[in-house]
Amino acid sequence: EEEKLQLILDSTAEGIYGLDLEGNCTFCNNSVLDLLGYEDEDELIGKQMHYTIHHSRRDGSRMELEECKILKAIKDGTQVHVDDEVFWKKDGTYIDVEYRVYPQIKDDVVVGGVVSFMDITETKEAQEKIHYLSTHDPVTGLYNRQFIESEIKRIDMDINLPISIIYGDVNGLKLLNDIYGHDKGDELLRKTSEVLKKATRLDDIVARIGGDEFVIILKRTDREGARSLIKRIKSLISSERISGIKGSIALGTDTKSSPDQDIKAVINKAEEEMYSVKTLESKVAYTGMLDDIMEALFERSPREKRHSENVSRISGQIAKAMGLSEEVIKRIEDIGYYHDIGKIILDKDILNKMGRLDSKEQEEMERHTLIGYRILNLFNQTLDMAEVVLCHHERWDGTGYPRGLKGKEIPLAARILAVSDAYDAMTQDRIYRKALSKEAALKEIEDNAGTQFDPVIARLFVDLIRNQDMTYQPTS
Repeated sequence: EEEKLQLILDSTAEGIYGLDLEGNCTFCNNSVLDLLGYEDEDELIGKQMHYTIHHSRRDGSRMELEECKILKAIKDGTQVHVDDEVFWKKDGTYIDVEYRVYPQIKDDVVVGGVVSFMDITETKEAQEKIHYLSTHDPVTGLYNRQFIESEIKRIDMDINLPISIIYGDVNGLKLLNDIYGHDKGDELLRKTSEVLKKATRLDDIVARIGGDEFVIILKRTDREGARSLIKRIKSLISSERISGIKGSIALGTDTKSSPDQDIKAVINKAEEEMYSVKTLESKVAYTGMLDDIMEALFERSPREKRHSENVSRISGQIAKAMGLSEEVIKRIEDIGYYHDIGKIILDKDILNKMGRLDSKEQEEMERHTLIGYRILNLFNQTLDMAEVVLCHHERWDGTGYPRGLKGKEIPLAARILAVSDAYDAMTQDRIYRKALSKEAALKEIEDNAGTQFDPVIARLFVDLIRNQDMTYQPTS
């Protein structure tokens, strides 16, 4: 009968072992050995099981004998079900377990107990992962909106007053996503979250609640404390750079200082202030981002800096010779400076290649007009530049790129840029050719007037150069 009973016990997946009133093991099945890493039942029979497998909590803190729910249930003659404790294995590691305790009763007297348990480590890990994902942002690891909405109710207590809210909106996320892809945008979000965590205290709550929006909840912090933290955050984030673009963030704050204030209204006021700040700072922030992109481009290819400056200067002088207004001349000079901003996405080897580009490299190069358009189209201050930059490689005869525009379908400023861009390029040295002389470059402009270039602008430019009415230093 004992052999049959043991066979039944050994056929179960659950670990099952018996205890006497002192907590010593009286029997165990094979699943106990397998789950806890023992080889033979003799390693457990007669051993005090609390001290052997149940002595500590998950965090390593000791669980005293008096705290053991297993022994208490046996002594009280009651059943118990527990699913938040661990059993320790022979090798010193632990498993999460769900266990049940059943007292053994003979002649109305408790004589011992039986414990059955399962390893629920994988289940626990899955539950914890689900819980983590439900309360945390997957990109930054910060808390998410769902967590904040529940946590703010818990924090909104008189003991935590004053409670300050900082609302933030990081600049440049769409720019990075559009230029480099979402990996770089995610990098910006992670850098921002690192700055926010570094700037705040351990018990402050930092969350990403939307695409580029963050919230910080500060317990027992007045308005001055919140303003001081904003300064610290701005200082820290300005030292961060993602692909050459300096970090920046718009921040607003409000404080609940008395119990009768509505915490939701405080959050709304902090958000409103943030949007006001973002509007006021937008011109400086966006100009800074454009300058950062150009600086990053020039750092990767110094000749692009000289080329941008030359194209800007020549384009402005052509516009002046055409009798355009000072305002338009200045704008054309600005477009000339930014006309190749889209080259920021090019591989450094392509950007600095002195020889001819192969077909695949040329295809990649031609993307720069579209990327430049997308960059400049992001900012109100440069919307009018975007179309010109997109079209500056269109040809008068309609064979240019990216849209194959023809004649006066091409914006006037783009037609001016086409001439100044080509002239500067022709007068640069390349490994596969020496820079053309002034006269040879002008001959090329003349020969391509009416095909590549607007014939009126081309002739005007040639006359200007030949008559020495333009101060020009070719790119070296």
